[in-house]
Amino acid sequence: MSRLRVVAVDDSAVLRRLLVETLEADPEVSVVAAAPDGATGLSSVIAQKPDVVILDIEMPGMNGLEALRELRRLFPRLPIVMYSHLTDRGSRSTLEALCLGATDYVPKPPAGQGLEDARRHVRTVLLPRLKALHEEEHRRLREAPVARVPRAARARGGARAVPLVLAVGASTGGPNALVRFLSGLGGDFPLPTVIAQHMPPLFTPLLAERLTRETPVVVREGEPRSPLRPGQAWLAPGDRHLVVQKTAEGLRVDLWDGPPVNSCRPSADVLFKSVADAAGDRAIVVVLTGMGQDGLEGVRALRDRGAVVLVQDETSSVVWGMPGAVARAGLADAVLPLEALAAEVRRRAVGGEASA
Repeated sequence: MSRLRVVAVDDSAVLRRLLVETLEADPEVSVVAAAPDGATGLSSVIAQKPDVVILDIEMPGMNGLEALRELRRLFPRLPIVMYSHLTDRGSRSTLEALCLGATDYVPKPPAGQGLEDARRHVRTVLLPRLKALHEEEHRRLREAPVARVPRAARARGGARAVPLVLAVGASTGGPNALVRFLSGLGGDFPLPTVIAQHMPPLFTPLLAERLTRETPVVVREGEPRSPLRPGQAWLAPGDRHLVVQKTAEGLRVDLWDGPPVNSCRPSADVLFKSVADAAGDRAIVVVLTGMGQDGLEGVRALRDRGAVVLVQDETSSVVWGMPGAVARAGLADAVLPLEALAAEVRRRAVGGEASA
C-alpha cells in the first residue's frame, strides 16, 4: 500500500509542527502540506490531492466549517478528519462538521498538556484513525462490488407480519446520513425507531437535539424502561448500550452498562440482538455508513428470526464497512442508496412488505 499522504490544517504553528514531526516519524506517512487557515488548506488540497485531511475548526479567515463545505463540493469522497478541542462550543461545531460531511473527528489533547503527551496522543489516537481510513479506501478499490440481490430471491414464503419496530445502526458518516434518512421517513412514520450511532457522551444529546430540529422525527436519548410508541425515535446515549425489551405492555427501551462490543459502546450488535429477541420477524433493520463491522452478528440474529434487513450502498456511504460487511455476508434483503432507503422502509412499514 502506498504511503499515506496528509494535509494538516491548523492555525497553531506549534501544533502544525508537532503534527508534521510526529506523523512523519512513521515511515508509512507523508505530510505533503501544513496550512495555517482554511483558504490555504483548500489550495493545498487542490494542489496535492492527499489521501486524508486533518482540519481544525476555529481558524482566522476561512474557518474549518467553511473549508469543509468547499472541500466536500470539490472532493465528495476525500476523508476529512476534524481535529478540535471538545468544549461545549467545540462539540457543537464538531457535530455541525459531521453533519456537513466530515468523515470523522478526533479530539485534541487537553489544553495545558506537555509536548510529549501531545505527541503520544497524535501517535496513539489520531494516527491509527488516519491509517484506518486509508486502509478502508484501499479495501474499497481492491474488492469487487457486491451484486445487488433481487428481492424475489430473498423471499421466505408467506405474508410477512406487520413490523413493530425499526432499528438503525451507524458509525462514521452517520450523523449526516441520519439527518437525510429520518427526513425521508416523514413525520407520519408509524413505527418506533431505535438508533445506535457510535458517539461519545458529549455528542449524543446534541445529535438528538439536531435530528429533532432538522427532521420531522422527534428524537430523544434513550431512557431506562421507556415504552416504545409509534413515531418516536430513541438514540443510544454515548457510552451506554441501548436495548429493546418485550413486556406484557409491549416493547420498551432500556439502557445497559455492559462492556463494549466490537470496541463500541453503544454497539449496534447489542441493540440488534435485543431487537431480534423482542420483535423477531416484526422488525426492520437498517445499517448505515460506518467503519468496521459492528452490527453484523446482530443482523445475523435478526435475519435468523425473519426480520427485514436493508443496508446503505457503497456509493452513498462515507465508509462502507458496517453495511458492506452485512452485504458481503449475504444477509441483506436490499442494498440501496441512502435516498432510497427511507422510501423502502416506509413501504415495508406500512404494507408489511416491499412494493412491486
